Amino acid sequence: MKKFACMAACAVGASFAHAQSSVTLYGLVDASLLYQNKNGGPGAGGPSPHSNFLFSSGGNSSNRWGLLGLEDLGGGVRAGFQLEGQFSIGSGAMSPSNTIFGHYANVFVRSSYGQITAGLQQDPAYYAFGRADPRSLKQAFSAAGYWNFLEGKSTTSGVTVYEANSVGYTYKTDTVYLGALYHFGNEAGSLAQGRTVSLGAAYEDAHFIGEGAFVQKNDQYGNRDLTVWSLGGGYKLGPLTFKAAWTDYNQPEGNAITQFGVTGPSDIRVIQAGANWYVTPASMLTFAYYWAEDRKDTQNATSAYVLSEDYFLSKSTELYGFVGLMNAKKMANGLTNLMTASLTGGMPDTNTVAVGVGISHRF
Repeated sequence: MKKFACMAACAVGASFAHAQSSVTLYGLVDASLLYQNKNGGPGAGGPSPHSNFLFSSGGNSSNRWGLLGLEDLGGGVRAGFQLEGQFSIGSGAMSPSNTIFGHYANVFVRSSYGQITAGLQQDPAYYAFGRADPRSLKQAFSAAGYWNFLEGKSTTSGVTVYEANSVGYTYKTDTVYLGALYHFGNEAGSLAQGRTVSLGAAYEDAHFIGEGAFVQKNDQYGNRDLTVWSLGGGYKLGPLTFKAAWTDYNQPEGNAITQFGVTGPSDIRVIQAGANWYVTPASMLTFAYYWAEDRKDTQNATSAYVLSEDYFLSKSTELYGFVGLMNAKKMANGLTNLMTASLTGGMPDTNTVAVGVGISHRF
């Protein structure tokens, strides 16, 4: 009997030995300097024609660090977790305040049929939406600003970029991405209260790019708070890639972040177009154009043009620079606030120029 028990224990131990597990520490640090010839955003004294020169924590990308754990369960199935938080490289403080893992805090099961994730995770609509942005959702002068802040009655930016209390499914291959997510409002008595539904699809091969995204969000009372639609695509021609997209942000109850000047009901349309050109394998030039207008108040509109360069010193480190021009209508201050990494914003009824340079490193 003792011999049998010993053999059984050895067999169990051997099966555990075959399960391969790992934990990876990863992250990105990004720092930049930003100059703007006018300050139209929040701050001391409010909107001002005076220039603004400042240190920016993340001109291209948010600063973040994370842990990714994986365990091979056999048969092509893996289980894992992901924890990721954002921080300011200027002060070291976590963002949002008092939050360690504000991007990811989840557990998942992955196989050839896709991945099921439970917890705080990236919105699949946002992932798909980014495939057709010429600036690849950079912090400054990209389509990310609109998605991060046009979020209805929520006072916390990025809640439709990283969804808490959610269950999601994603399927990825080299060319296809499909994703669906359900965010639980966790309100007693009704599944509609605080609910978010998100769908994203993308396709990319050697020549073609396509994306479709949809988000629908309810407020804490179950009322429709936000609906987002996006369609976009692109074409690759040698070292050139052309991208364009149309996005609609319908906020029937307005926007709770008052500094963006969209407090009433709004229906904001955004059109983006641009091109990436790999001049050399280490240097990429980008030209992009963004047009945004509130269909319920056409004086709240702005156009933005940006020319940028990313120079890759290595696979992990890059230098970057950009020059952006914002042309704003009389009531456009809210929309121009969404185009700069510092949220200093542009001046309404005039042109605003911003210049940024920085360095980022991945590990």
